[in-house]
Amino acid sequence: CFTKSQTVACVLGAILFLLFYVIDAPAARIGGTIASVLSYLSPATHVEQMLKGVVQGVDLVYFASLLAFGIFLANRALDAERYRS
Repeated sequence: CFTKSQTVACVLGAILFLLFYVIDAPAARIGGTIASVLSYLSPATHVEQMLKGVVQGVDLVYFASLLAFGIFLANRALDAERYRS
């Protein structure tokens, strides 16, 4: 665990979410392969398509991979806590 405080965890989570959400803005100025990677990492790109009613496999894979990564991290944190005690 990074912190035992729920408040610190909430603030860090909000900051991380905002960083991922606005990562698409500099991608337009950078251009090239890095721009496409930054655009893919931004949830704004995927949510924008879904709000228009367009459900693409790429968006579903993006959100499923975020869920799987979150579950993986939670599992690792629980395992680490189990071995500490």
